[in-house]
Amino acid sequence: MNRFFTLLFAASCLTAVGQLPDYVPTDGLVAWYPMGSSLVNAFGDEHNGEFFSIDSVDGANAESLGASIFNGTDSYGYVEDGLLLEGDFSVSFWIRSDLGTFNYNPIVMIGDGLSCDNELSQLEIYVGNNGVTVSHNRTQSSSSYHYFQSVDHMEWVHVGFSQESGTMTMFVQGTPVEQADMSDLIASDMPLFVGYTQFINGETCVVDHFEGALDELGFWNRSLDDAEMMTLSMLAPIVYGCTDIQACNYNESANEDDGTCASCAALATACGEGTVWDADSQTCIVANPSDSNFDRCVQLNDLLDLLSAYGDCVWQCGDPLEYQGYDYETVQIGEQCWFAENLRAENYRNGDAIPASLSDAEWAGTVEGAVSVYDGDMVKLSTYGRLYNRYAVDDTRALCPSNWHVSTDDEWVALELEMTNQGYAGIEGHVLKATEGWTDSGNGSDTFGFSARPAGARNFQDGTFYNEGIGGDWWTSSTYHRFLLYNFDTLGQGLTSLNFGFSVRCIKDTE
Repeated sequence: MNRFFTLLFAASCLTAVGQLPDYVPTDGLVAWYPMGSSLVNAFGDEHNGEFFSIDSVDGANAESLGASIFNGTDSYGYVEDGLLLEGDFSVSFWIRSDLGTFNYNPIVMIGDGLSCDNELSQLEIYVGNNGVTVSHNRTQSSSSYHYFQSVDHMEWVHVGFSQESGTMTMFVQGTPVEQADMSDLIASDMPLFVGYTQFINGETCVVDHFEGALDELGFWNRSLDDAEMMTLSMLAPIVYGCTDIQACNYNESANEDDGTCASCAALATACGEGTVWDADSQTCIVANPSDSNFDRCVQLNDLLDLLSAYGDCVWQCGDPLEYQGYDYETVQIGEQCWFAENLRAENYRNGDAIPASLSDAEWAGTVEGAVSVYDGDMVKLSTYGRLYNRYAVDDTRALCPSNWHVSTDDEWVALELEMTNQGYAGIEGHVLKATEGWTDSGNGSDTFGFSARPAGARNFQDGTFYNEGIGGDWWTSSTYHRFLLYNFDTLGQGLTSLNFGFSVRCIKDTE
């Protein structure tokens, strides 16, 4: 199971479109292989391959069995439908070689590697010449190659190559270290080999196998910039903020300084009248909550403001909302009003029942709306709500109450922006997660009262349930769905099959 799918789908063996970490650039992305024990493209339905004689080892960020280990003898991966990389392109991967010899070991090759054809056109990246070498038509008259600087392969190291206007740049741990003219390199639309190469050397057909470990292999049809390579090497998005621990506005989640560091005295003068700087929230807050007119004292005018609002019993966000016999908790986050728990409705808004109690096979094969409780265990309903397939989400009879709707992807983006504006960039998942229920110390702070729980999911292929306690997935009414994992502090975005069973969060219509 590849690393990312292992985390998301537990023991399920999936071949559908996967979920990408939020630090992976998707613009121009052709294929993303999380690795592990399967060669599945987590970005699209094409370019799925197969591993041969592969085992799994812990990944670059210590995820259990998240990377692929090659034995140097008969291990390799093969993707038959070729990766067409034309003009500018990029390749990124993690590599480790403490498992054996490392000279002339092939990492990736795009070419007709099964025929030893002298006329083949290929891109090849392999370890050799005391570094990492990129070549085209190796050993042939039209060959070109360049070997880049030696890197320490004894521990996990991130390596990236970015080709732009004929110049290839090598990145090590996110930092550009060397450039070379590779203007005659042409990457063809041919099969992809991972950890394997075969070529003619004189009259001899030479076969090489990689010995070591690989993780998170990606291909793009454009040149990645320095910041994008850095995020790939950090396994996290770049979060800008003050990184000086002595500064008043130090942001512990920031990994790139944005030049805003300031003393508390300087920040205090920047706050408006009646407000003061709050180091915890990294914002200016009202100095005295009872001072409604911000004149720095509590007096009759403040009391009159309070009395003018007294007796206003119109429903407002934060009050419970009754729907189909159940009172849902609600929460205001920025300008949005959300359900503070997952939907548990058994019927559409008009009262029509949503098909339930489907067998595993029926769930995998249906093309109509369906709903279920995790494992059919009604005890879990109060904690997790229900799981819906995408057909139910798209049904015109609607899942959410009147004046509410299934949240869109843009509304999740706005939610993330609100957290960023309040100083939680890069840890959105942590502040959204509930304070209990997540496995292996994966609980969050539930800072906003969103109370996201690891409700797990239902598999589109065989209707089985998986990932309870490990992850939570929420449909949006847009193309993507959103997810959280126990061991990530970020909020993910992905594409997937209509027959998955995911949770739903309702959000109030805007006025």
